[in-house]
Amino acid sequence: MEQQYFIGVDVGSASVRAAVFDSFGKRLGFSVRPIAQFRPKTDFVEQSSADIWQQVCTTVKESVKLSAIDPPPCEVYWFLMPPAL
Repeated sequence: MEQQYFIGVDVGSASVRAAVFDSFGKRLGFSVRPIAQFRPKTDFVEQSSADIWQQVCTTVKESVKLSAIDPPPCEVYWFLMPPAL
């Protein structure tokens, strides 16, 4: 059976993390990037959805590159994101 690979993406309040795993759960590549936060007033934080998406794309590309999978066939993608308040 051909080896399967999985990419997980976690979007938190301060950073985006992406990792590539094999079907045994071994992490093959990992990347983390900060998310810009704007504080226009006290107790108020804004983020750019364009910046978040750019960081998702960057972390996925970096983690796949670091995994050294060639070509990078991935079967499953999943995203974890905090709920919007």
